[in-house]
Amino acid sequence: MNLFALKTAAQNKVNQVVTEGKVTFKISKNEDTGRNEMRMEYSYYAADTSYVTSFKTAPLVRNNATNEMQVDLLVHFALNRADFLNANYYWQAEAQQANVHPQFFKQWFDGIKAGKSENEIFAEVPRLISFGNN
Repeated sequence: MNLFALKTAAQNKVNQVVTEGKVTFKISKNEDTGRNEMRMEYSYYAADTSYVTSFKTAPLVRNNATNEMQVDLLVHFALNRADFLNANYYWQAEAQQANVHPQFFKQWFDGIKAGKSENEIFAEVPRLISFGNN
């Protein structure tokens, strides 16, 4: 699969689950290595309700299977956080203030909707020590 087709396929997979425009895939040139890489940019609201755009990259090589695997990791990263990325700014900020990892947003939010206590929710949902772009 050529790089453009790979990018388009990744974008289409993510757009089926995540609100369009929240996650974008781009092919860019890494300035340090001079090689192509797939860049996935995603946007969300931080705990202070500021709008943040972050990114993950995957190196692209001449081996098609390796490229597909690398891009598939980016796609799964976005899909695992789809509920968080689709949430409104209030709930994204609340989750971060509670130190909930974006991957566990749905379980946390479902616990709140069910009227569970914070202790009950966090008995089921892993809690982060800190929330950041690490």
